[in-house]
Amino acid sequence: MGSPAVRGEDLYFSEKGVGEVGRKIIGRLANVVAFYELYVGQNNETKIDLTKSSNVLDQWILLRLSETIKELTTCLNNYEIDRAVWPIDDFIDDLSTWYIRRSRDRFKDEGEDKKQALLTTRFVLLETAKLIAPFAPFMAEQIYQKLRKENDLLSVHLEAWPTFELADKDDVLVKMKEARNIVSLGLEFRQSMKVKVRQPLAEVKIKSQTLAGQEIYHQLITDELNVKKISFDTNLGEDIWLDGEITEELINEGIARELIRQIQEKRKQLGLNPSDKISLAIETEESSQKILSEFAEQIKLGTTSQEIKYEKVLEGEEVVANELVFRIKISKV
Repeated sequence: MGSPAVRGEDLYFSEKGVGEVGRKIIGRLANVVAFYELYVGQNNETKIDLTKSSNVLDQWILLRLSETIKELTTCLNNYEIDRAVWPIDDFIDDLSTWYIRRSRDRFKDEGEDKKQALLTTRFVLLETAKLIAPFAPFMAEQIYQKLRKENDLLSVHLEAWPTFELADKDDVLVKMKEARNIVSLGLEFRQSMKVKVRQPLAEVKIKSQTLAGQEIYHQLITDELNVKKISFDTNLGEDIWLDGEITEELINEGIARELIRQIQEKRKQLGLNPSDKISLAIETEESSQKILSEFAEQIKLGTTSQEIKYEKVLEGEEVVANELVFRIKISKV
């Protein structure tokens, strides 16, 4: 429906193109739904005002939804079906690779922020199902049936076309676009230095003044680039600069993060849900004990561990982080 054939032009069928649409649009959207189902549990909260969330990620994705609805409505009113398809692609990409990814820690929380994230995600998914209904009717129906409640209509195809509108009073769309651009440049800079993202760095400097004083966006940038500090320098010769000096402290933190990642992989292999608490036993060389002690709280939080025992592990598995060997055993609590 987004191809030249819609306008009566020639089209060479491409299996690769079909696979790309399946992966980038259908697959990503299905993953977002699965992620939501993983964390929603028995949460039936409906009283939070979506438009009053204090979290900039919620504000941003709702503004992007409003923007996408407007684009699609205009295109369909003008009978431009092919042009209507592509904003869907962009929106699903934003929802999956930025909103959900940057909100992961919120979903693991048990406070009001988790409720807000869940409600925002559900609302966005339901509105997305309505948007894609004319283009992908079965996918739209599948999403709707997974999310609908008793008072909802029986089918997405009985719903009215979305009319959700939201004004961008604080230029959230502009600021978030700038933040994501900085992240993109920073990741390229890291790649050129051949430093993995899991290795923390000390500082990033940026030339742009758009986000000066915008602490909430600074946090997103430092988290995504894995740097400790952000500063602004209008005299920079380039748009962004990363401090490539890696101290022993930063190396140790990188080891801890890699250890967390590998423990999380082991949790998945054991079929554990993100909410399942574990008891973690770790055996390692005496020289590595300092790292475990220094980053114990981060490891517990990052692996949903109720406790960490430092003891000899007989029936465990070996994981390697920066050439350091750890033997671990995971027990569900």
